Amino acid sequence: MTALLLGYEDVERVRAFFIEPLGFEGEREVRDGSGDLTRSHVRFRDTVLMLDKPGAHNVLNPRAAGGVTHLIVINVGDVDAHHARAAGAGATVLVPPPDRPWGRDYEIRDA
Repeated sequence: MTALLLGYEDVERVRAFFIEPLGFEGEREVRDGSGDLTRSHVRFRDTVLMLDKPGAHNVLNPRAAGGVTHLIVINVGDVDAHHARAAGAGATVLVPPPDRPWGRDYEIRDA
């Protein structure tokens, strides 16, 4: 299993982003005293993303860092169908699936 810790201001929104458009499964939720989601684990096959508020373990939010802080690559059986699902759910598509020497892929921006 691979686990990555990522920092997001709105853990609830990014959790929904990984589950609905991308097909991750929700595993764990931690809420604070007011009911706000402060940490969530989502899984895609053998990879777990630990979604947390910025500052946990000194992790930065990409926007606060002023750029990209991570790139996540997942393998799916049908790139075009996965792309259509993500785009249909409102994901921001940066590069639609092109034919490349290694196969087809696409790029989206996270929530």
